Amino acid sequence: MNKATRGDINNTRMLTLQEATLYSGLSRNTARKYFDDIGAIRRFGSVIRVDKRVLDKALDSMAGESE
Repeated sequence: MNKATRGDINNTRMLTLQEATLYSGLSRNTARKYFDDIGAIRRFGSVIRVDKRVLDKALDSMAGESE
């Protein structure tokens, strides 16, 4: 991840798989399956991104938090 071009992970809506894995604290394989299960994967041609809003909502609901 190039901080000069990607910017701050907290100010980005669409995360790379690597960023989303680091953000969630899950292993790569577990994270990929979980992101698919919650519908956070977005495909733009051959580019795959994880929607941070969907991920945050799923993680918050697991923790019992609400908006």
